[in-house]
Amino acid sequence: MSIEKRNFWTLLFVSSLFGIAIGLYDFALPYFMKHRGISYQGMGFVFAISFLFVFFLQIWSARISDISGRKPFYSLSLFFSSIFNFLTPLSAKLSLLTLIKTLRETAAAIQGTINSVVLYENVSRRRYLYIIGRTSGLNFFFQGFGIFLAGILMLKGYSLPFFVSASVIFLAFVIFQLNFSEKKIEEEDEVRVIEGGVGFLNRDLWLLAISGFISTLGVAVSHTQMMPLFFSIKYNVSEAWVAILLALHRISLGFPMMFTGNWLKGKLLTGRNLKWLYVLFLAMEAIAISITAFIPTFLWAAGVWLIHDIIGGSMWSPIRSTLVLRFSRDETRAFQVATVGAISSMGSVFGPIIAGYLANIDISLPFSMSGVIAFLGIFPIMALKAE
Repeated sequence: MSIEKRNFWTLLFVSSLFGIAIGLYDFALPYFMKHRGISYQGMGFVFAISFLFVFFLQIWSARISDISGRKPFYSLSLFFSSIFNFLTPLSAKLSLLTLIKTLRETAAAIQGTINSVVLYENVSRRRYLYIIGRTSGLNFFFQGFGIFLAGILMLKGYSLPFFVSASVIFLAFVIFQLNFSEKKIEEEDEVRVIEGGVGFLNRDLWLLAISGFISTLGVAVSHTQMMPLFFSIKYNVSEAWVAILLALHRISLGFPMMFTGNWLKGKLLTGRNLKWLYVLFLAMEAIAISITAFIPTFLWAAGVWLIHDIIGGSMWSPIRSTLVLRFSRDETRAFQVATVGAISSMGSVFGPIIAGYLANIDISLPFSMSGVIAFLGIFPIMALKAE
């Protein structure tokens, strides 16, 4: 087996394990915080502060990886994700919980950034959209499994999902260390990277970053601490039912995404077509999210909620990743991809805070406003000069 193929299968397996761990962590955390007596606003600030620091560390680590290589940062992101997941339920004070979540989100963001860049560098670029769809889809699919598993583990206590997720990520770390091989950077390449300047974003990358910030802000209003609590409180259903719903939510994102590359090929892969498909799918997702807030019964609301990723994120997410990588420069790819991702992720700083205040007014408001804000993200995309 060639190095490229072995690297690809290693990344695929590691990404799947990381997906299980994300599902365990993401589902358990809001309930863990509620059990600790933390208010909606308090939850919002914990999420916001943790995402704020991601902005700086994600860009810095990606910039260094352009020079020193990808493997050290990928490995460290897995190792520290494991440590911080394990420490989360041991955090007795809100300040300590905030710090640990901040470090955990930073490690996870670095893993996500380096993962997409490494894939791009180990597969045919014309097949990248197909490959990122398969790998990201599988990650989200296993997130669904992680959420379902968290719902079961929480019957034994709110701490258990965090310990299990830490063990899963540590396994991913060991597998990655043993199986991934990185091409060494030649001396002339290293000089070229260092002299390449700061790799500042071009016009199209700025538009993608701005759109990403707006849409992430909108999605974060409904998809952070309020996502499980909305269904539990508004419809008075058990945590087990919410676990099933949110597991299906991740699967409805991941399973279709695995096949996005099957039909997005040929002329559809041109920049112009990808641009307008991005606009279409993001708009449909935003509309479906807002509609969910106005449905009075759980089953109908759950059905509409599950549609939003089938017709939205499962399609536009791999398209967005492809466009960002196409517009980035070879010598500063990780830095530029991380910068676009970091600017976009700033929406996750403000989204949870907005959600906390809106939920105090009405538990449905975070969902109705989420779609409205996310819809505004289509307008910068329309301005892309993608041919």
